[in-house]
Amino acid sequence: MIDPEVAFGAPTVHGIRTEVIVEAIETGATPGEVASDFERPVEEITTAASYEWEAAA
Repeated sequence: MIDPEVAFGAPTVHGIRTEVIVEAIETGATPGEVASDFERPVEEITTAASYEWEAAA
């Protein structure tokens, strides 16, 4: 979701910035660990990460 009222318009998944999700994965956490940490389904975490990586390409 992109909403200027949430996280200053940065992409989020249930209030978690997608860039934070990617940073966690890139520092060595697995998508499953990140999902557990944020109490979200793994599918949401992998989708958020894919979004960030595609946007950076």
